[in-house]
Amino acid sequence: MTATAKARKRAELRRARGLPNTVPIERVRDHIQYLVDLGLTHTMISQGAEVGRSTVGWILYRNNHFVCIDPAAKILQVTHLPVPSQPTVLTVGARRRTRALNALGWPTNELGHRLGQSSRSTLNKTLASTYTTYAMWSRVRDLYDELSGTPGPSPDSAKRAKAAGHPPPLAWEGIDIDHPLTEPDWVAVWGQCKHGHLYSPENTATRADGSRACRTCQREGNTRARANKRAHTTA
Repeated sequence: MTATAKARKRAELRRARGLPNTVPIERVRDHIQYLVDLGLTHTMISQGAEVGRSTVGWILYRNNHFVCIDPAAKILQVTHLPVPSQPTVLTVGARRRTRALNALGWPTNELGHRLGQSSRSTLNKTLASTYTTYAMWSRVRDLYDELSGTPGPSPDSAKRAKAAGHPPPLAWEGIDIDHPLTEPDWVAVWGQCKHGHLYSPENTATRADGSRACRTCQREGNTRARANKRAHTTA
């Protein structure tokens, strides 16, 4: 039985039971637009839902009030997370995982070798793109799962990654690393001063004794000192 015949059969059964065959289109349209705003293409959405690409466009652009329940349910199940039915997926999760491993001391050339890439530059070029293949994304995911709890062999790689602001795996713990809008736990990456300011590279100064100081606290302290000096001068 073809997919069309199966869908027709389900529709007939629902009709016989007095169940609706359509649902309001607005929720489905809003979900598609949400996915598009995250960066998914119509093709990626249709492949994730296993419906025709034209169905996605029809829901998004046609002035209809209802849509058939079967494609609606399939589309609503699609998220930003890559699935095997999508040959092309968002790169963001693969990029974050690779940079997190860099921050753990795993150099890009070693990761590229394990991922079957011909060179470090080839891997970097892949990661710089908005989209990659599902096969590549899944290889990076599996490698990340394997290595994210093990310090890498290169302190220099970790140092460069930290200077570039790449958070380590710990900063992504409990956070959806594949969602384009999520942020890592920067406190876990850099720590914070007693006043709650992040010790980010741009906000960290080094004292004479080698300890770190919060630039925000220093600026605020200098501002208060100048204000107090002016107050005593005019008193």
